[in-house]
Amino acid sequence: MAGSKQHLKAELNPALPKGYASVLESLIGKIKNVQTRAMKAVNHELIVVYWDSNSPKTYKIHFQE
Repeated sequence: MAGSKQHLKAELNPALPKGYASVLESLIGKIKNVQTRAMKAVNHELIVVYWDSNSPKTYKIHFQE
């Protein structure tokens, strides 16, 4: 994270309010956290769908059609 902090400070305009870099860094961290949680939730739901699609009940439905 230290590298990204230096990167943020290097790109910020000196005319921006003091503490802007830390607020921006915090916001970026929160967004990444939410993205990770969303990705895990989607992966969980996909696993449930794949698991359910391989259940014997599903095979019965496919063979009866």
